[in-house]
Amino acid sequence: MSRTDVTSGYIDSYVKKLTYSGKNPVQVCNLRIHEDKRLIKNDSIFTMVEMNGQRQSFLSPVSGTVTKLYVHELDILFYDSIILEYEECQHTITFKNLCSDCGIDLNQLKNTVSTCRKAVISMEPSFPKVKITAEEALRYDNEDLNFLLRKRKLHLLIDLDQTLVHTTNSKNYSPSSSDIITYQLNTPMSQTFYTKLRSGVKEFLTNLRPLYQFHIVTFGERPYVNTIVKLIDPNGIFFSHRILSRDQCLNLTDKTANLSTLFPYSDALVCIIDDRDDVWNYASNLVQVKPYTWFKDVGDINSLRLSSLSISQTQIETNEEIYQSGGKHKIKKTSDRLSKRLKEHNDSDEVVDSDLYLQQLESILKRIHKKFYTAYDQWVQHNKGIMPTLKEIMPNIRRQILNSVSLCFTDLMPTNYPFEKHRATKIAKMMGAIVTHDLQFDENGTIRTTH
Repeated sequence: MSRTDVTSGYIDSYVKKLTYSGKNPVQVCNLRIHEDKRLIKNDSIFTMVEMNGQRQSFLSPVSGTVTKLYVHELDILFYDSIILEYEECQHTITFKNLCSDCGIDLNQLKNTVSTCRKAVISMEPSFPKVKITAEEALRYDNEDLNFLLRKRKLHLLIDLDQTLVHTTNSKNYSPSSSDIITYQLNTPMSQTFYTKLRSGVKEFLTNLRPLYQFHIVTFGERPYVNTIVKLIDPNGIFFSHRILSRDQCLNLTDKTANLSTLFPYSDALVCIIDDRDDVWNYASNLVQVKPYTWFKDVGDINSLRLSSLSISQTQIETNEEIYQSGGKHKIKKTSDRLSKRLKEHNDSDEVVDSDLYLQQLESILKRIHKKFYTAYDQWVQHNKGIMPTLKEIMPNIRRQILNSVSLCFTDLMPTNYPFEKHRATKIAKMMGAIVTHDLQFDENGTIRTTH
């Protein structure tokens, strides 16, 4: 008993008319809609009362939002009477391909003509099956940027392993410390891990919380990441749900390629701290931190399958020799004896953690924050050009480190290798130094090379 017609086109959607298509006139009773109300398909809009007194619900044949209402209580509807105008649901947010607004299964629309955009962007790493349209993502991105600017905050993307923590899965770890946390992950392997938090990590996050909104971006798998976050942030005040782990990454070697998950349109306020710059493609808004290494001979446990950390090669060879000469039971006895000796040695040789790097890093990040908002305030005052970004601010700060310094790497570069491409040259130039292949002199013969 209804019909829909396209009446006019808009840039982002169509407004359609819903009309009454019944042959017999009816009276409108119990009207349940108003302008701006959301229509859901098969929901009752009003009750139709026929001339003989028979009542029947008028069910909405469409989903969308009412833009204009033509009918009122007790109105009489005839064939082709206009009931309302509505804007078709754009399905801006979906979960498992179900629209969160109207509830329709979008798989049913595959073979139909629709003016709505497709929700293709996942902006919430913790809920990757929740997707939004490009238009909604842009709106969300703009709201987030303006919110941070009002709060005078920046985004800080934080790596975990060898940045805030160091982890091993070897029970024969060294050196020993009363701060080492032992735990098992709820995984099929149920492996035991040992983690040492970097000295001052909680104070570091507490002091920077008024200036930055924290995000974790790591190649660690989710069960491990959740455990580490619980150790650092048991009440969820630092990171909340803002965690991107290996399970949600689109690219498992380049973290930069995954930024679109968090910031699909603008990363102007994004600062990154990580012990590795290669996984960020040497991004200009990265602060490469001094790697935190507590356990001897152990690197980043999540660095592309360092699973060999659990047993040393020496122990494997020793056990293999014992197995060949005497049987399996000897392996366990020897392994237990070695583990006991190593543990006793570690316990008697506890080392004090003297790493104070996070204090230095805190100072660097506070300086970055101050420099950005100084530039931002000037931009607002003069209202010229485009808004400053951290990709511009941070390189400027970095260039001040070796400003007015002239370096000459004599006899340090490999033969027949362009010194311009050497990592030392690139780093020095990035820090503002002038780098030359030979010593430099002025017209008076005074050496200009400072180092």
